[in-house]
Amino acid sequence: MAYLATIASFGFADFDPPALLDVYKQLGCVALQYYRNESNPPDIKYVKQVADDLGLGYDSIHGVFGKKYDPSSPDESVRKASVQVYRLEAELALQLGGPKVVVHPGSPTADGKPLSDPQRTQRQAPLKQSMHELAQMGQELGVTFLMENIPATFNAGSDPGALATMIRQINSPNLKMCFDTGHAHMTCDVVEHFKQSLDVIDYMHISDNNQKFDSHLIPGHGSIDWDTLGPLMTQFDGAAMLELFFPLGMMELELAGGLADVLKQCLQVN
Repeated sequence: MAYLATIASFGFADFDPPALLDVYKQLGCVALQYYRNESNPPDIKYVKQVADDLGLGYDSIHGVFGKKYDPSSPDESVRKASVQVYRLEAELALQLGGPKVVVHPGSPTADGKPLSDPQRTQRQAPLKQSMHELAQMGQELGVTFLMENIPATFNAGSDPGALATMIRQINSPNLKMCFDTGHAHMTCDVVEHFKQSLDVIDYMHISDNNQKFDSHLIPGHGSIDWDTLGPLMTQFDGAAMLELFFPLGMMELELAGGLADVLKQCLQVN
């Protein structure tokens, strides 16, 4: 059965980690995934201290992502540089104590629109090569890289089932999948693709939406069929990480309104 975790965002003006993460602890979260603002990175000593004060630990980090990072790039220099960045991310994860790194398979598309099928096909071989290299790097460092399914406005990785097939083919304990429910809901049938991918899923990002925007809603506030997905999640033994970005006041109201019980019902977590 899954355990509840949450995103721990640092370096953002509207996010006060100690106060907000305490609310998530009260909701039942027992672990943190580190995520930082690249343009305003925090002091790692502070990051560790926040977790220690809460009595929580980091089980993973969300690796850097964006236009600069594209493991699926047909440009070999860009692809190789992107992979090497994740060596540094792996070292950071080990420093924080959680040996898992979430990786976006591709960067955002240049025009914000989905690629054509031929364009996506062009990126399959470079992405698979990057995944092989990440698996080897993970074995060397003792880290698991988690390939995350992402929206169709990215260059690769929007089909969870296809991404799971590539991970399965590489067949490494150091390369697994981070299944993002919100992203999947925007691109496919969440329930069917969760079932197709279950054997390679090592981590989950949990949020809801109405299929059009990656709005990171609380489970039950969008249109994901949690009545069907929740019971299936009892077959998953890993982190169900709440990827929510609401202000402190709103989360305090949700906590007082019984959100902890709602999450247990939706996600079937401990």
